Amino acid sequence: MNIPQRKENPEKTAELSSLILNLDSHGQKSALSILKALKYTQSLLCPRRAEDTDHTTA
Repeated sequence: MNIPQRKENPEKTAELSSLILNLDSHGQKSALSILKALKYTQSLLCPRRAEDTDHTTA
């Protein structure tokens, strides 16, 4: 299964950040949960890509 890999897009990142900041507390928690689930799924499907983009410390 091939999943297209895209480079980071600062404009889309800024837009997403703005949208998340406009959510209430519950919405922000939900959005964060969704993003974490997507990151986890991506790490399963594209392990090398996930390692390259993971700049967080657990």
